[in-house]
Amino acid sequence: MNPEDRHVSIEGHIETKVQNFFNQLLPYDQLTPSYLSSATPSDVYVLLKLSNKYRLGDHPQGNARDRNIEVVKNSIETDEPIPIVVTIGTSKWYDGSHTESNVANLSEVLMLEQLSHMDRRIKHYFQPGLSITLLAEDITNQWLYGLMFPHVNIAINNMTYLTSVNLLVSTFRNTTGVDVQLVLEQELLKRQDITFKNYVEICERNRNIFSNLFQISRILEEKYLSSHGLLGWTDNEWNFFVRDVLSKTDEYILVNSVGWRGGVHPNVRAFYLHQFEKSTGVQEDGESYLAAYFGGVLARKQLNILKLASDNKKFIKVAFLRYPSGSTKESNNAIQVSQHPLTGFGSSHHHISPWASHTQIAINEKGVCRLRVIPAKNEDTLLTDAAKHFRLHYHGINIPIDVVSDL
Repeated sequence: MNPEDRHVSIEGHIETKVQNFFNQLLPYDQLTPSYLSSATPSDVYVLLKLSNKYRLGDHPQGNARDRNIEVVKNSIETDEPIPIVVTIGTSKWYDGSHTESNVANLSEVLMLEQLSHMDRRIKHYFQPGLSITLLAEDITNQWLYGLMFPHVNIAINNMTYLTSVNLLVSTFRNTTGVDVQLVLEQELLKRQDITFKNYVEICERNRNIFSNLFQISRILEEKYLSSHGLLGWTDNEWNFFVRDVLSKTDEYILVNSVGWRGGVHPNVRAFYLHQFEKSTGVQEDGESYLAAYFGGVLARKQLNILKLASDNKKFIKVAFLRYPSGSTKESNNAIQVSQHPLTGFGSSHHHISPWASHTQIAINEKGVCRLRVIPAKNEDTLLTDAAKHFRLHYHGINIPIDVVSDL
């Protein structure tokens, strides 16, 4: 992200509006917590909760919450930072397009600022604060995106993005004192002597297992709904179906034997299928890609990638997205942080995309700014003549920002 690599072509008065808008996004001086000076592990854990300006998903329930408080308790007893792991993508345009724009920008800035705010709240009562690891899913996405775009050098495309993210993270760490680092899957796999070929074999095997599970589950779901006169799934009905019907199949037994628990809710499958089509423009073989996506998720779980990222310590997972109805992830993740600090919408505002998207600042005819996040496939929006570019000076580094007219 060399300061000279993009031309500054935005008018001065608009630049001032954008700078002011950015400052309004992050009013941290207003958010000083007031807690007792003698804080218990539970008190410190509560400090991870973002304020009303920074909405979260529901708190984890039962054992998940207890496990997270135990992480905090261990850190307090050893006087070490509380380990936080955040998984991130590897690209904004994974089809190989927009090479110059495939770098860290406003969305990464907002993520780091919110993590920094969490760290400052914790340090108010527990000086070691947080130890934040950003885990890049580079090997998994290299395989997954390669299935969609076999003629693109995904590895190089990933590194273009991750090199800029690493520069942003290292500069942010040096200028703010926040203990944050970027770790790649390939680094963690090397520690286990697992090659890219070995990992792909694991992913492919999982992909076939999920493909068979989805096929039998879809057939049995239709029969179950029809025989019970149901138009859709309630939580209870889905649980009954999994327990009484799906769990008896060989496909279910196999996927459970390799580390996956439960089925995959039809709402979840439909959600991710829609995201594939919306974010990539690829409609054919959607369920094949869906099986591959879950195959990669399972592979990371089988190899304890997240645990390796935290140096084999127990950790708290923070997710910068929201999950569809029927997903168990919402109760397992410690925190779900909206990428839009003002409105509480997720990575793509009214639609939540787990895949590549690009964050812009849009200005209407009255000069009012707002965030706009669009799927990566919307190239026409990015190439419009109305788009202006400038660099936001942020903690010692210049971040490229796209500003568009929103008429």
